[in-house]
Amino acid sequence: MPYTKFISFILLMGLLQIARAHTESHGVIKKEIQISASAAVVDVKQLAKDKGITLFTVINHQKGAQKVGLSLDPTYTIILGNPKVGTPLMQSNRNIALDLPLKVVIYEENSKTFLVLNDSSYLAKRYHLEGAQEFKKITNFMELLKKKLSHN
Repeated sequence: MPYTKFISFILLMGLLQIARAHTESHGVIKKEIQISASAAVVDVKQLAKDKGITLFTVINHQKGAQKVGLSLDPTYTIILGNPKVGTPLMQSNRNIALDLPLKVVIYEENSKTFLVLNDSSYLAKRYHLEGAQEFKKITNFMELLKKKLSHN
């Protein structure tokens, strides 16, 4: 009988780990890229400029960490968007302002660089805007971004 409880406990812990892993990646795209984080930031800024997308800011988290005496590998959050695309979505559901403008995270870890962004189809479902044409534009930009950073 004690073994049954032990096995049940182990199975439950395994299921909880699987559920946790699924929750952590739900709606988030993470892709390894072959350039440095700083080079990727330059590429994102140029792509935004080329596509007429407003670059609101680039947050350098490594510098922020250094200011308080902590260390962090290169980590950037880029905030960008286009009011022509985002405004109609916000007119339909203001809560989407939690995720718009778009945020792109680029960081280095263990000698690898990663691009992280929200899955636009997840955002459409999250805010019940699946049919919105604007998500096609967001998806196209994200795909272009992933392609550009993957081929450097």
